[in-house]
Amino acid sequence: MSQLEKLSGEVTPDSLKSTGLIKAGPVKILGKGTLAKALTVKAHKFSETAKAAIEKAGGKVEVIQL
Repeated sequence: MSQLEKLSGEVTPDSLKSTGLIKAGPVKILGKGTLAKALTVKAHKFSETAKAAIEKAGGKVEVIQL
């Protein structure tokens, strides 16, 4: 979660790859750390903790298909 603080607006697997946060494959967002800003996060899976933290910060989660 704290790694998402570096990004803004809409977070997608492509934006995570371009910033070097992931290399490849399906993306699962985990709830480690905190998030203080509203983001729209698109990923293949979310932990319940991550989903709650994103929504608490005013953001949205969107599950995308493989």
